[in-house]
Amino acid sequence: MKKNEKEYYEKVWNEIEEELDRQHDSLWQEYQEYIELYKWKLYRIYLEFLTGDEQYY
Repeated sequence: MKKNEKEYYEKVWNEIEEELDRQHDSLWQEYQEYIELYKWKLYRIYLEFLTGDEQYY
């Protein structure tokens, strides 16, 4: 493999890795937001169960 080819493939590989890292971080942040949302929904259901009051919905 020529030196130029190797540099080109290394550059492309690094760009692919960077893009995958960005996508992973974005997906992880979105996942964390869903966890928070559902945690609070479950908490409100739990409070309603304990108190018998539907104000928590």
